Amino acid sequence: MERKTVVTALSGVLIGGLLLTGGLAFAGDTDNAASSSWAGKIPMVGKLLQGEGGMMKGRGHFRAGGQVLSQDTLDQLVKEEVITQNKADEIKAYIDKLAQERQAQDPGTRPGARQDLFTQLVANNILTQEQADTIKAKIREIADQQHQQRISDSLKALVEKGTVTQEQADKILKQFAVAEKEREELAQKMENMTLKEIRSYMQNREKPQNPIEQLVSDGVITQEQADAFYRAMQELAQKQQLERTADSLKGLVEKGTITQEQADKIVKQFENAQKNREALFEKTKNMTPEERRTYMENNRKEFKNPLTQLVTDGVITQEQADAVGKVLPHGGFKAEGFRGGRR
Repeated sequence: MERKTVVTALSGVLIGGLLLTGGLAFAGDTDNAASSSWAGKIPMVGKLLQGEGGMMKGRGHFRAGGQVLSQDTLDQLVKEEVITQNKADEIKAYIDKLAQERQAQDPGTRPGARQDLFTQLVANNILTQEQADTIKAKIREIADQQHQQRISDSLKALVEKGTVTQEQADKILKQFAVAEKEREELAQKMENMTLKEIRSYMQNREKPQNPIEQLVSDGVITQEQADAFYRAMQELAQKQQLERTADSLKGLVEKGTITQEQADKIVKQFENAQKNREALFEKTKNMTPEERRTYMENNRKEFKNPLTQLVTDGVITQEQADAVGKVLPHGGFKAEGFRGGRR
């Protein structure tokens, strides 16, 4: 693995102690979680993100909704002329093909690890390596912009409610800006390091707090205000996700694939799934990983994919569910299980 690749990945994943991708892994937390991928490939990254005092410890992180190349993302890439519509259609067709192949596989024979999507797109001559790198950089930029906007909107709502003062909101924004600068400096510092040097440096450097925890430690905001900020970010992410879900269904209603009544019920089902996910988090947050795994296995039937549940209930047909699945970035739910949210 080249040094620059490691640094690029890190700079895209981390932003001031928060995972760059905001919201829950509900329909779409950017993907196939870059953090999990890098934590697995590079031990020191996993330790930094998930270990004692790590950036993802507690509730100090947000995971973004969505697959890296959801339909929304592809549309945005076309809009910003990063790729052509034809190229976006070609990528989408390949993703659909992978999904169909995986669905057809026996769950017991599925490999535990999947090859990176961009690696596959390059290997199949759908993208050049340069195009793949450009798209990944643009995705990070889009995610960063969306995350910053979500922070600003959440703080504005909290100020209007009187939960935090405008002065506190300004200090929170400033702290995030400082964290972003530190993240950029870290990426630059590691630019010419070998993997061994990066691992040593990351293991020995002082573990940074995320911006909100730092402000609580400094007495700028209370823990209650910090909790309110996290809730506001989460609620806004969920609201935006449901809005994207409703927008994604409009085309199917116009084509006559589903009715407006069915579309409304689909959105409602996903909204209920969000609530169930939060209830699950509260129920399992203090469990050990082993206890949580056992609980999930024993209660697997409770965590059906919302679309599967709608088919079971006779609200939509399997053919309609398949059509909906192709336009919705509902990557937070597997066909046969549940993918955890905040951890």
